[in-house]
Amino acid sequence: MGSVLGLDIGTSAIKAVIFEESLKGEKVTAFYHLPYAQPDRAHILEDFFSLLDEEGKSFDRVAASLNGYEGSIRIVELPFEDKAKVGSVLPFELESEFADGSADKEFWFHEIPNRDGEENRAYLCLAAARERIQEVTDEYIRSGFRPRILDFEPFADFNSFSHSSDGTPEGICVLLDIGSRSTSINLIQDGLLVFTRTVFFGGNDFTSAIAEELNMSFADSEELKFEYGLHQGDEGDANRKVDQALLASLKTLSKEIDLTLGAYWSRMGSIPISSVM
Repeated sequence: MGSVLGLDIGTSAIKAVIFEESLKGEKVTAFYHLPYAQPDRAHILEDFFSLLDEEGKSFDRVAASLNGYEGSIRIVELPFEDKAKVGSVLPFELESEFADGSADKEFWFHEIPNRDGEENRAYLCLAAARERIQEVTDEYIRSGFRPRILDFEPFADFNSFSHSSDGTPEGICVLLDIGSRSTSINLIQDGLLVFTRTVFFGGNDFTSAIAEELNMSFADSEELKFEYGLHQGDEGDANRKVDQALLASLKTLSKEIDLTLGAYWSRMGSIPISSVM
C-alpha cells in the first residue's frame, strides 16, 4: 500500500521515520536522528534527502509539520455545530489573534468537550499564515519532494500518542514535546486534543543553566547534560551544582505547564491529571 516518510525538522536536529503501510497495519522500517548546526533549513533538507538516496531508501509520500509556534490556537464557543458554518465564522472569531488580521490565513478546527450545562459548542481552532505554509512547502519542493501532508506539530504529537496509547484514560493527559528551543504542552481529554500551547523554553535552556552555574561552554554543558542528567547520587559539589541548574529549569517548565492547565481549567473547571508523558 506504499511507504511514508515522516519528518520533524527541529532547531538542532532532523528526526524522521519511514514506515510501510500494508493490510496488516503500519511498520516502521527506518528511523533517523541527525543533529545539525547549519541554520539553513533548505540545505539541511537537501543533505538529508541525499543521504536517503545514498542508502537506497524509497517512499511514496512525505508528511511534515509546521512548528507549534507558527500557528495560533484558541478555544471558540459557538451556538451552532454545522461544520461549514463554523469554518465560515472562524476568520472573524480569530481576527484579534493576529496583528495583521485574519486575511491570508488558513483555519482548522475540531469539536472538544463542553462545560456541564453549556448549550454552545466548543471548538479547538488553529490559524496559520498561508505565506508560511507556502514557504515550508517550497522548501520541500526545492529538495525534490512535495509534502502530501503538512500537519501542525501539536496535532502530530497527538496523532502519535493516539496511535500508540491503549484506551482513553480518565482525566487529562499532559503530553510534552520538549525540543531544543521550544516545548509543546498538549492537553488530551476523552481521546481528544483539547488545548495546546507552545512556549519558548526547551533543552537549550537546561544546557545554558548548566553553563552559567559551572562557568562552562555551551558545547561542554550539552555533553554534561546528556552524560549526567538528574543523577541521584552524591558525587561532590560539581554534581550538586548541575542538579541545582537542572531543577531550576524544571521549575520554570513546570510553571508553564501550570499556566497551560490553568488556562484550560478556567474554562472547564478543575479536571484531574491522569498522566504526564
